[in-house]
Amino acid sequence: MIQHRLGVFNLSEKELRPQGTTRKEMVHGSVYKTANESWIPTTTRNRDDYPSLVVEIGVLESYERLKTDARIWLDASDKRTRIVLLVVLDLEKLEIRIERWERAMVQRRIVTRSVTARMGGPARCIQRIILTRVGPGNVTVTGAPLVLPLATIFDGDGIPPLSSDVDVDNELSFSAQMLEQMAIRYFAAF
Repeated sequence: MIQHRLGVFNLSEKELRPQGTTRKEMVHGSVYKTANESWIPTTTRNRDDYPSLVVEIGVLESYERLKTDARIWLDASDKRTRIVLLVVLDLEKLEIRIERWERAMVQRRIVTRSVTARMGGPARCIQRIILTRVGPGNVTVTGAPLVLPLATIFDGDGIPPLSSDVDVDNELSFSAQMLEQMAIRYFAAF
C-alpha cells in the first residue's frame, strides 16, 4: 500500500528504499528489533542506517507489546526512526486499528537563554484510524485520512524534487475510501 502510494508521486526505491523485515540493533546494544516492513530514505542515509518508517503488525492480544515496540523504535534508534505504524487486528470484532506513532514535539524553555525550543518528546500515538467490518463488503472508517508526512520520513531536508502542487506535509495520505478498499480486501478472507 505504501509503496504503491509512493509511485503516485514518482518516488521510487531510488529515493525511499523498502527494507522489508530488517533487524536492527538498538543504540544501547542489548535490544534488537525486527520490523514487519520498513523504509529508509536513500537521499539522507546510508544502507545500514535505521529505517525512518517502520510498520509493526499484530493481533489485539499483543497490542501492549506493539506499543512497546513503537517506543523502542522511536526512542532507541538514536532518533533515526521517525514514524512507526502499528497495524492491530481484532479478529473478534473484525476491526483493524492503524496507529501512527512519532516522538511528540514539545515546547521547552531553555533557562540560560530564555528562548523556547522545540524538542523531541516521548514517543506517542499521533493518529488513530479504525476500520470496522459491518457486513460483507461494507466497512466503516473512523479517523481518516492516514497522513504520513514526507518531511518527517525524509529527515526534513532530504526530500527529492516534487511537483509544485504537492503539499510536503500531507502528500502521502490515504483517504477513507482507500483504507476502506484495503479493509474490504482483507475482510473478504473471513
